[in-house]
Amino acid sequence: MALKLPPYDLEIEKIVLGSLISNSNSLNEVRTIINQDCFYDKFNADVFNAIKTLDDSGTAPNIMTVYNELLKKYQINELNRFIDISGCSSFDVYDLTCVLIDKSIRRKLYFIGEKINSMATDENSDIEEIISYGNDEIKAVLQSNEQSVFTLDDSIKNVLEIMNKNNSNKSEFTGTPTGFRELDKRGGGLQKSDLTVIAADSSQGKTAFAMSIVMNVTIRGASCAIYSMEMKKEQLTARILAMQSGVSSSEIMYKKLTSDQYDLIDKGIGRITGTKIYFDDRSTSNIDNIINSIRSLKLKHNIDGAVVDYIQMLSVNMRGASVEQLMAECARRLKNLAKELDIWIIALSQLSRNNENPAPTLSRLRASGQINEAADNTILIYRPEIYDKFYQEPFQNVTVKDTAQIEVAKGRNIGLTKFIVRFYKEITLFKDYDDCAPTGFIPIEEDVPF
Repeated sequence: MALKLPPYDLEIEKIVLGSLISNSNSLNEVRTIINQDCFYDKFNADVFNAIKTLDDSGTAPNIMTVYNELLKKYQINELNRFIDISGCSSFDVYDLTCVLIDKSIRRKLYFIGEKINSMATDENSDIEEIISYGNDEIKAVLQSNEQSVFTLDDSIKNVLEIMNKNNSNKSEFTGTPTGFRELDKRGGGLQKSDLTVIAADSSQGKTAFAMSIVMNVTIRGASCAIYSMEMKKEQLTARILAMQSGVSSSEIMYKKLTSDQYDLIDKGIGRITGTKIYFDDRSTSNIDNIINSIRSLKLKHNIDGAVVDYIQMLSVNMRGASVEQLMAECARRLKNLAKELDIWIIALSQLSRNNENPAPTLSRLRASGQINEAADNTILIYRPEIYDKFYQEPFQNVTVKDTAQIEVAKGRNIGLTKFIVRFYKEITLFKDYDDCAPTGFIPIEEDVPF
């Protein structure tokens, strides 16, 4: 009678590992379900551990980084198998990983069965001990297989904990305060796991509004990473100094300053010194690099959130995909990252132009309406002053000079709303327009959060 071996599939193990190495998005797909137990072969398990070690440290796993990680455990002549693995790849990595998980569970049951068989054929073994062993081991397998499955009672318990935490919180906000009264009133600040998209035409102040939020949250103690495809860290820093000093960023960067301006800037520096804003010079417009950088900063500095400026300038490794598919993929991955790391992410987006009616709408999200589908909140910025237009009801009596309309056009958990803010062009700063309250704010009650 042929000896039966425990269930495994070395070929699928190689394909899954090769996919994780060649395509970082593959790791994102299976991160929550894959583990060392999926691999029967010890070398394959070591390759997976090398990938996980790199990813946990914020380093992107690829052929060279994984190879170098393996050199800590293996000699060069022992790594020929790795070359074979690195040449494998598949787009069905999730399905293949599920096959490995199935075989992993079967292996555990196989070895439990072997042990029970050995104990049962031993006349000296106690029956109760055998039954107890079998029950405990099988129960452990079931529990490990259901680690991501929860009952409604479990979820209710978690919600009650959140409620109790909110009630005991000295702050009135459940999230990170944005500094804009109506946004914080409606949503309790920026909430963890949320993707917020800020969209507008060119030159409407997307970056300025995002940086105003960043300044407000970090002064209150939060930490944030900033990724800009258009501006260097020095330019962004000059904008932050302009907000705090009243001296324009263009003067800070490109002009000779007076002694009074130096004094104002010094005071501004004093107000923001120590705030936790991070830039990563190594990051590029590639979505993989940005995601890896955000993971690294979460690991090293426990950041509360990140700003990505802007979606249409991101590149994705998806051959043959349309622009719409690429933008949708970027938005989905940012949303998944926010949920995975339990942080908030703000992503900026362009709108397609409409010269006849420049007022922003969700249908004008450039390249992909699926950006809005991935977002928890979508905020539209409108400055009618630029187009020689006026506000519509209920803001028809509000001056358009140096103001902007902020519209929450999608609010998954906060509903929809519009309000007016001030915009200080010289220092690219948005602030609450307190003077126009209460007519400067209108909740859209007929729209139900979704």
